[in-house]
Amino acid sequence: MPFGSLHNGKEGLREVAGPGDFIFFAGQNGRMTSEALVTSQRAWPIVGVGAVIWNTENQIVLIRRGQEPRLGEWSIPGGKLEWGEGLREALLREVEEETGLGVEIESLIDVVDSITKDPSGAVLRHYVLIDFTVRHLTGALRPGSDAAEARWVRYAGIGEYPLWTETRRIIDTSARMRGLVPAFV
Repeated sequence: MPFGSLHNGKEGLREVAGPGDFIFFAGQNGRMTSEALVTSQRAWPIVGVGAVIWNTENQIVLIRRGQEPRLGEWSIPGGKLEWGEGLREALLREVEEETGLGVEIESLIDVVDSITKDPSGAVLRHYVLIDFTVRHLTGALRPGSDAAEARWVRYAGIGEYPLWTETRRIIDTSARMRGLVPAFV
């Protein structure tokens, strides 16, 4: 057993964690890649963060993904929450790693479930993506870590980029929250 036993005065000796326990596998998700495939030992979602980054000209950052999931597709910057890391810490780290930008978090946009199933309906991957609106403060945009490309795009021009429908919805929601487009009536 990897963690051994713990002695507790009231209960005596007890196991701290076994190979199938949550604590044993927590934090061993790996990157947001094919490692996220469910095995008999992993049956909980991977938490990720995403950022809709706005500059003073009401442009947003789009990145072309350099790794799975969605390799080669345009998206917003983001990535996996690391063990022991807070959501906001993860967001600031991922933005800096993927874009070179320093940002300030303005607000939570939404939480998205991304669940991939096989033809029989069995869950293969499950991500919980927590997306934020952020404002660019410092740095020049450059692709880094998981991003193959990074560019500033006018909000009115995002239709020229093939985006996952949930990514587009998140960007549009962020624009509405910033008052750039009318709210739903």
